[in-house]
This record gives sequence, structure tokens and C-alpha cells, in this order.
Amino acid sequence: MTGHSILAAALQLLLLCGHFTKSTIAKPHERHHQHEHLISTSRRTYEDDKYFSIDDNLYIKESNQIFAHGGVPSASTSSASASGSRQESIWNTIQNLDNNYKVPPFYETINGSKTLTKVKYMVLPIWWSDEDTSNAFDLTPIRNNFDAVVQYYKDMSYNKFELSYQIVPQTVFPVSSVNPSWGNTDEDACVEILRNMGYEQGVNYDSIALVYNVAQNGPFSGGGGWGGLNSRMQWNSYPTYISVLRHEIGHNFGHPHHVSNSYNYRFTKPQMLEGGAENAAPYDGWDMMSGGNDVDDDMNPHFAAASKWFYNWIPDDSIIHMQPEGSTSQCPNCVSSGTFTLRPFEDPNLSPTANRKMGIHIPIAVTDNGETLYSYWLSYRGTGYDGAAANGLSVHLTWFNLDGSNYGSQYDSLNYDAFGDTETTNDSFVENGSCYHIFPSAYMIDRAEDSVNAVQPVVCVESIDVGNSITVTVEFLDTSSPPNQQIATVDTTVKCGNTAEASVIALVSSNNSLVKVEGTGDISTSMCATSGSFAGYYYDQFPYSPLTYSSNVEYGSYLRQASSSSCSTSNYRAVNDETYILVPTSNFSGGRMEISCVKAPEDQFEERAPSKGWRLWADKSHTTSGWAWDISFIQFYTNSDCSGSAIENDGTPVHSGSYDLVYWGPQNAFKTGGTWGGRTDENGEFYIGMTFSTKKEIKCIKFKHSGDKLANEVRVQAKNDSTGEWENSYIAKDLGFENVIEMRYDDTSSPVASPVTNSPVAAPVTNSPVTSPVTNSPVAAPVSPPVSSPTFNEDEFEEQAPSKGWRLWADKSHTTSGWAWDISFIQFYNSVDCSGSAIANDGTPIHSGSYDLQGWGPQNAFTNSGAWGGRTDDNGEFYIGMRFSSAKDIKCIKFKHSGDKLANEVRIQAKNDSTGVWENAYIAKDLGFENVIEMRYDVLDDDGSCVDFPDGIKWNKKGAIRTCSWIEGNPSTRCKKKKAKALCPNACGTTSSWCGSNLADAKGMIQTTPTSTTYKGCAWVRRSSTKIENRCKKGNIALACRLTCKDYV
Repeated sequence: MTGHSILAAALQLLLLCGHFTKSTIAKPHERHHQHEHLISTSRRTYEDDKYFSIDDNLYIKESNQIFAHGGVPSASTSSASASGSRQESIWNTIQNLDNNYKVPPFYETINGSKTLTKVKYMVLPIWWSDEDTSNAFDLTPIRNNFDAVVQYYKDMSYNKFELSYQIVPQTVFPVSSVNPSWGNTDEDACVEILRNMGYEQGVNYDSIALVYNVAQNGPFSGGGGWGGLNSRMQWNSYPTYISVLRHEIGHNFGHPHHVSNSYNYRFTKPQMLEGGAENAAPYDGWDMMSGGNDVDDDMNPHFAAASKWFYNWIPDDSIIHMQPEGSTSQCPNCVSSGTFTLRPFEDPNLSPTANRKMGIHIPIAVTDNGETLYSYWLSYRGTGYDGAAANGLSVHLTWFNLDGSNYGSQYDSLNYDAFGDTETTNDSFVENGSCYHIFPSAYMIDRAEDSVNAVQPVVCVESIDVGNSITVTVEFLDTSSPPNQQIATVDTTVKCGNTAEASVIALVSSNNSLVKVEGTGDISTSMCATSGSFAGYYYDQFPYSPLTYSSNVEYGSYLRQASSSSCSTSNYRAVNDETYILVPTSNFSGGRMEISCVKAPEDQFEERAPSKGWRLWADKSHTTSGWAWDISFIQFYTNSDCSGSAIENDGTPVHSGSYDLVYWGPQNAFKTGGTWGGRTDENGEFYIGMTFSTKKEIKCIKFKHSGDKLANEVRVQAKNDSTGEWENSYIAKDLGFENVIEMRYDDTSSPVASPVTNSPVAAPVTNSPVTSPVTNSPVAAPVSPPVSSPTFNEDEFEEQAPSKGWRLWADKSHTTSGWAWDISFIQFYNSVDCSGSAIANDGTPIHSGSYDLQGWGPQNAFTNSGAWGGRTDDNGEFYIGMRFSSAKDIKCIKFKHSGDKLANEVRIQAKNDSTGVWENAYIAKDLGFENVIEMRYDVLDDDGSCVDFPDGIKWNKKGAIRTCSWIEGNPSTRCKKKKAKALCPNACGTTSSWCGSNLADAKGMIQTTPTSTTYKGCAWVRRSSTKIENRCKKGNIALACRLTCKDYV
């Protein structure tokens, strides 16, 4: 399935704190052949001091947030499954969109609702520093293109939004054309240039559009543009293009490239890939951000109806809200069924009104503590595309990642391509006179399975007044008691086995044949006909659309396989426990299907002989977070019902990895108290178990999760003592918080566990491997003492004199693996905040050891190529650094890990040139994947008691998280809260009330470490007199609880 774009390359690039996408220009093609020309640009890798890209993914090095395409940071949270709590949490989020997420200067209150009303771009045309300034830009095409875009956004918003711009004189940018980067041309750099020209951001303009000549190398070496997602910055090559300008502004507004619900997701889960990546999902093909942006063909598609609703360009009274529960106290206007007429939402001459409905909104779930809203949206485009969009209904899965910055949210979607078995999205629409069951997508099942299974709309298109309106009937399907099947079928069941055993099914031309394939795995099907032909259609769920609602057989299908006299063969990857193949009646004779379904190796299991080694294994896709699995206890039994005494844990724990080996090591799961803070091994797999001293026959296992890092499916594995291989002994599914796995092999039903309870307890403090904390000050004592004692007091440090030798040192107990530490880059700075240029790495790299010296040597960390594959020295210690040619005064260090071999605590060490001893200059803790270590020694002195709290602040009862930087963006409003005044005294100008002679603990709930999901107040710090010191040394708590902690820092 492909789209209709003139964008020959539309790369969505993911940012840790802002999302940049690139557009390049290609000649338009005929619409029905464009799928042959929609390609990705060559996959180049760029890096500078602020940003780096890998496989088309662009990251900001200093950020502490990640926004992944598909709305899943690296973790996804389960949503409430009960009907009441599900819809209550949804409407609580929706009703607080205005107050919590739509903020000035872009939003104004109109008729009681926050509306996106205006933004002004400062257009900054530049010469690179090595260009001839006598060759100036002709500003006329830039002005003409911006004028066209201004009118486009005015039309799209029904005159509610005003885009304005100002073009400043072309100026020299202090970067050459040889290899400019995002980092040295970003918003900060442009703001400084504009300030020198007399323009202040927030006063004279809001956002920036940089216009440049194509550079020699790097990200600006091709024509087109880049745009930051939900940001105020975009880059455009001269002379600019209407399609690119409006597209990049769309990225600024929070829109990535949107794709279609795709069969390919099962090969890339939990991420949905796009662009030129292998198994990428096809673009939506119908909106301005995702393939429908051809100005020359008069294609002027708008943002989706959902997006217009969020901006209040389409007011709420022009939207029909639906849910299975119908009207509730949270949504009194919601309905559970009805017939409705929708008007085109892309017609600028047709403004929405209460009697002119523009969309049907069916919310599904909120996840991520209320920060992500998932919904279905039904809408009618009606105009444009040479009439191609006027003959059916659009169906989308949508989600808003709510963050309250700039435009308030990131909006993304999956186009439900109704005819999913074809190689185009031209046929995306639900046709007149047909009904479409909106089935749960695999993407959504991975994010909120219970909720999406509870919300299954069926929409029937009753009539279409082409280009003017569409009339639809919508109701909800209860799969536990569905309507009677209208199309009779002859049913056959095939079960996936451990081996490829073919099942032969004879087909009769007068029958509709339905084959149900049970189990996950790879299905290989041959379809043969002696004469004539037939076709089989594959579905991930029961095909309600064709069989229950008598609609097109292609609705909901991902694959169509035609028969042949020589037997055609197709393969299908089953993503659910059931796959259906429907063969409708047709004119053939001698028809048959031969189906072989082999369970995926990880899905096969059988009873195993007694073994010394037993473990629980889980793929990261079966965990709620994707990166962590926390277990508080495991008990093995010889009885199949876990009766009697548990087997004594007299062996050695085995595991895939853990946050650390002491407080979160595997031993904690086999004793009372503590938790295994599980991390994956190098293959992205979790496991924890026991190597016993003698062989054990395990028949039942009890285990209990800790916090919210759960697994919903595990394999019980035994180690084959002859081959050394781990082999599946059982598969347990539908797991909860506390579980009993009875390994019964005489049960022919799908194996499941017996959840004892699904209520998680308090979440442990864990560290996401993808966040990027900024470490500003030393915090708590080491997680565990170094195994080998170095030649210094490892817990003390002081500011060191300039030295030729500087290094990062870590004990193996502070690494995630215990045996490897991988770093992709290190940069040293002589400024305390890592500003300005990095110190040139003009010396000799030094290190403790590496996997090899060529492919994984220390030089890789200083040359932006590859990674240092670090190994310990003879003392079991890691270190990597630089012996410079002259003494350097190091005050700040940036470094980034590679893969999952991380260190969570390091010592910055300088070599005493007189004694030759390495001495601690600083200790940095609670480290993540990417880090900035600011070596501040005065952060807690007498005058430093007024440092603004640098980490997360729980802002309201809905759980929104804010920072002092965010508060500083609008202090007149945000500093009205007492917690803002107390935690951010510098941002709010309230130091005299909270610091110095009036030193006091701040109010509010704060993040306990820079990467923690736990929030506590100063009352918690004071609660236990024996724990105050340890708590004050945790994270940056001392910067908030100033009075309580003043004697402990």
C-alpha cells in the first residue's frame, strides 16, 4: 500500500526532544503509478555536537525525553480495562485538554474554548560563511510561496488561524557550507542572530524558518526541508517550495508522517516503521503530511479532522462522540449507536456548525498516565484528489501525545485501509452500501489490548451525496454475543504444530469455506484448482465484515491468494492466536487447500526431563515497558498445582541482566524482600531462573511482579544438560501481577497462567535505557561498593587542576552487564554547561580494554564512528579517556552509550601529573543512555541554596509533569502556583521567600532521580529520621528540600 506524494523522500526522524522530518522535491507522477516512485532518500548518518542520526532517526543529545513514532516511548503502559474506569479516564483527559495542554502564545480562548489562532515566522535567509555574498537570494519566490501557505492555513482553519511572517535581510551565518549541521544552525543559534538584528523571540516573532543554499555535505546537502515536531524551528533550501513549507509547518504543529495500518507491523513491532526502512508501513497517502501534498495537481488536503478538533478549528459541537457505554456522567452527549450525516472537513467554504457535523470521535483508551489519548475517527474528505476521496468514508486510529509545550501535542494516526489486501491506498475508503468492522489492530493490541477489544465499532455507509455529504450508521460489536452470521460457511480448524504437517482441505465451489488456524507462527498455504479458479483471503480476526455484515470480502483482509492449476503458495505470519482464511464461492472444480502451520520456535513447547537449569523467559514485546521486567519473588514446585513446599533455591540465580547487581540483582527474586530489576541481554530478551545443584523436575511455578514493569506472557524453559540449549517446557499467557503457572500437558486448550491478582503495587525506581538525564550534581552514595579498591578513596572527589590525562572510570558493579561497557562518543568541554565548542581530541585515547582494537577500540568514542566495546582491566575496572598533548581544564563532559551495555555511575578522574595517580574530580550517578555531566562544585554552597529544581515536578492531579524550564516560559501564569515559587525560585523571582535567611523546604511532588518514575515530597524525606541522609543524597532532592537536607550535602 503506497501513497500519492510528490515527496520522493519523506523521512520521519525521531527526536528525543523534538522531531525533525526531511522533505525533498521530485517531479509529480501519475496518481495510479506513484507507488512505484515513492522511495526513501539514501540512508545517510549525520552527527554534530547536539544531534545525531542513525538509520534516518535524528536525536538531540542533551534531551531527556523520547517521542517515538507510534506513541510508544520505549515503554507502553496498559490502560484501564474495566468499562467504567476506561471511559472515566478518557473523558477526564479530554475535558482537561484546554487547561493542561493548550498554552499561550499560540492558543487563545474563543467562545470558551482554547483555539490555535496565530503564529508568526521569522524567515531568515542566509549565506554560509564561505559563500559569495554578492549572490543574494531573490526574495520574491520566498514571499510568494509564504503568501500561498498563509492562505492555505487560513482556508484549513476556516479563517480561525492567522499565519504571518516577516523576511529579514539575508545575512551571513557563521557556519561554512562544507558540512553544516542541525546543532550549529538550530533555534538557539538563529535566535542569537535575530537578536543581533534587533528581533526578540516572543516579542517580534514566534518561530523561525531558515532558508539556505544547498550545502556541500550533511543534512542540508539536498533540496527540500526539515521541520521540528511540535517545535518552533524549520530549515528550507532556497528557493523554497509551497508543498515543503506547509509540510514543515505541519511538523512544527506536531504532525509526523502518518502511515497506514499495515501487515508489516508484525515484523517490526513494537515500532511502526515508515519511509525506506525494511518492512515499513505505507504512508497514509491522503493527507498533507503523508503523501497527499501535490500542489501542481490542485491537491490541497488538510490536517485530519481529529487535528482540527484539537486546535478547535472544528468545535466540539460539530463532532459526534460515541462509546459503547453511551451517555454517561463523564460524557452526557455520547451515544452508543445512530445514523449521522457528515460534511466534508476539507472544504474551506463549508464552516463547521452544530448542525454541520465534521467527524465521529470514538475514544479507545488513555495510557502513559493520561498523556496519550487513542481514538477512532470517522470522517469524509469529500473534495480534492480529482474526486478520488469523495466516494467513501475515511477510518483512522489516532493518538495525541500530550505534552503541553508549544502546540500542546503530537498527533499521529494509522489509516485503516479498507481494502488492505491490495498494493495501494487508493481504495482506503469504506464504500457506499457496505459495512466495515473496525477490528483491533495489532499495533493497538500491543498498547491497550483490553480497551481496544472492548471498543469495536461497525460503520455502515448508507448513502453518499458525492462531494457534499455522507450518511453512516454506527454501532458497537460485542464479540462475546455477536449478531448471527449472515453468510453461511463450511468451517475447518487447523492447529499450528511443532512440525510442518500439511492439512489438506477439499473445497466445493458452491460453499464459502472458512479455515481457522489456531496458534501463532508461519502459515504456508497452497491453493490448487483443476479447472477454474478461486481466491483465499487472510484475516487476523474473525471476518465479521463479510460474514456477519455481508460486505466486501476484502474488508479487513491483509492478503489475497489466488489459486492456480499448478498450486499457488503463499506465506502468512500469524500475529494473533487465531488466523482466518476465507474462500468465497466461485467457479472452479477440483479445489483444495494444503495448509502447513509451524509454530514459531519460541511458541513450541513440550514436557521436559528433570534438569539443573530452569528459568522464566520473556520477549520484550510481551512486557509492558519493552525495556524492564521487575519480579519480587519466584518459587518452583514439583507438584502441578503448586501445593506442598516449594523447592529450595539452593543453586545460583541466572538472569539476562539487571539495573544493578546488588539492589536489583536476580538473587532478590529468590529471597524475601527486594526485587529483580530485569533488563534484556544483548539479544533483547529477558530471563531469570536458577541453576540448581541437582536436577529438578519442575511442574508448577509461582511468581510475583513488582511495580508496573510486567510481562503478560512467559516461556518456562529447562536447560538440556546434554546440548546446553534452553528449551521451552511451557508457555503461560494472560499473566497478571501475581501468577501461578500450572504446567499441565493433558489440557488441550491454550495454556494460560492463573493470575492471583492484577493490582500492581508501588513502582520501583528504575532507569529507562533510552532517557537522557542531565547530571548536574553528585547524588546518593554508590549503589554498591567497587569490587576492587582503586588507589584512591572512591567516594570522595574534589575539583582538580588542569591535567593532560582525563578519563571516565566505572566499576563493573555499576554497569548493566558486569562485563562490558559500550560508548559511542565522548566530548570534553572547558565550560561548566558544555556550551561552546568541545575540546579537540588531539591526544591519545586510553582505556581499560576492548573487544578488539580495530572494530571496537577506544578511538571510536572520539571519532564519531562506531563504538568503544569496553572491557575491564585486570582489576575488574572500566575506564576510557584521553591523554592530551597539553594540560586541559575539564568542566563538563558529554557521552553517549551504544546498545544496552550501560554504566549508571561513573567517576571523572584527572591524572595528577606530579604523582601519576588518578584522582576523582567528580562523581556522576543515575546515568542513562545519553548524558551531560556538569561538574558543578558550588551547586549547594550557601549562595547555591536557590538553584531551581532541575528534574520533573508533578504539576496537577492529572499527573502532568513539568519542569522549571517550562515554568520559566510563562512565569506570569505558571508562577501563581506555590509549588512553582518554591521549586523554581529563580524562574519565578521568589528567592527571598524560599532561600537565604528564609531557607525552607519546597512544596510539591518531585522526581526522586532524573530518570525515575517515582515522585515524592519533602514530607517523605523527613518522615524517617534514620533515612533522611540517604534520601537527601538521592537524585537532586536536596535542591528541593533545602532546609531538611542542608546538613547532609
